[in-house]
Amino acid sequence: ANRQLVQQLVLDRINIIRPQLPPDANVSLGPYASSMGWIYQYALLDRQGGHDLRELRLVNESQIKPALQTVPGIAEVASVGGLEKQYQLRVFPPLLAKAGISLRQVIGAVQAVFQETGGRMIEVTNRDYQLRGVINNENLDKLDS
Repeated sequence: ANRQLVQQLVLDRINIIRPQLPPDANVSLGPYASSMGWIYQYALLDRQGGHDLRELRLVNESQIKPALQTVPGIAEVASVGGLEKQYQLRVFPPLLAKAGISLRQVIGAVQAVFQETGGRMIEVTNRDYQLRGVINNENLDKLDS
């Protein structure tokens, strides 16, 4: 199919539904990309062995990926591989109950911490760390009882 014709047809359809969209909706077409997959791959290698897979992924996510996303025509930069650092908080409800602390209070405290730091870079001992908070509390009522 003629790429420009297809692009024009899509733009025409967008313009038809534009009145139904919220006033602050910003609709645009991204760069033309193949649906067949990646067009370029790169790998971060530490030939000296001084950095682990978590550190290499952090460099990619915090420095390389944001820089590549600013290049005109780049549709997506997808990270594959490496390790993501995680902190898991495990609670024991009977001990919480004994201390007079509800599960909702624990979740509230964790959410408050991540509202202050989530989605940001922090520096600790001359190293940058990217923070993001994810809390799954869909089944909180089941856990609380």
